Amino acid sequence: MKKKPLAEYDKEVCILNEIEKTREEMHKMIKLEKSVTFDDETIMMSQHLDKLIVEYLRYSGGKQSGE
Repeated sequence: MKKKPLAEYDKEVCILNEIEKTREEMHKMIKLEKSVTFDDETIMMSQHLDKLIVEYLRYSGGKQSGE
């Protein structure tokens, strides 16, 4: 099994951290005020989260990190 270069691994970890940070922010927003579920800011954050997930899947080759 071929190992990934350290730079790729670091990029994956950075993306995972950003995914978790964004997810937590969205969760807090929605938990505090249910009416923000479909407001523009929440939708923009959700779209950003989607892009991060796609970016992570590209770097990881579609495999889960095990974290």
